[in-house]
Amino acid sequence: MVLQSGFTQNADLDRSNAPGIFSIFIEILTGSTDHFQVSVFPPGRKSYAEQDRGQIVQSLYLKEEAILLAGCQHIHPFCAPSQAYTCRMLVGAGLAGTLVNLISRIEDAEPNWHGQQKLLGLVKVLLVYIGRAYALRELPAESWEMGVFTRFNKMVAADQFNRRPVTDYASALSVGLATLNTALRKVSGMTARQIIQYHIIYEAKKAAITSDLPMKTVASDLQFGDVAHFSKFFRIGAGTTYSDYKRAFVI
Repeated sequence: MVLQSGFTQNADLDRSNAPGIFSIFIEILTGSTDHFQVSVFPPGRKSYAEQDRGQIVQSLYLKEEAILLAGCQHIHPFCAPSQAYTCRMLVGAGLAGTLVNLISRIEDAEPNWHGQQKLLGLVKVLLVYIGRAYALRELPAESWEMGVFTRFNKMVAADQFNRRPVTDYASALSVGLATLNTALRKVSGMTARQIIQYHIIYEAKKAAITSDLPMKTVASDLQFGDVAHFSKFFRIGAGTTYSDYKRAFVI
């Protein structure tokens, strides 16, 4: 497998809202020489307007698969699919320089087996650094919609192997289904049903990449009574068959 397939490098900014891609920007703030901002846009979220940007000094477009391969799916703000809002973190010049250097080294990695191992290590270090900055960031006030989104995702994640009707989640959150969908769309751009499907396809991708489980077992674990139904669901969600996806991301 060529791990570079897990990255979108030197891409047009319009790709920043593509499914399954995290967009990372390192910017120097306007009017400053030593104050930087790290912005992380989760999959499906359009990057902010041109006039809102500082000067971008480095960027990286990172697919979910690269995060899974690096074993960093637990690091915030890269915990797809529960991460649906944009994160911005102020960092000093030292950390910004380190991140810029890491991204440059990621882009320069050779597309061979040794290069892939080096690439995985660099990705992991990059995400750990950003994760530490995320943990130390100044927390913005949480909106009601964000609170609903956070609680909804926690419930869906807890029920990932025991799916419930969408109306059950609305009742548990003491809101109507229409209100729930409106709140979730405002935060993530997705409805409740779409977020649930995202959770399921993400767990299927994770199983394909990080385990040796056969498709039949994964389908059963994710509460699909029919393997053919799971196969179709995965092909629609991942854009390829389960077996081809698994082969593509085996090192």
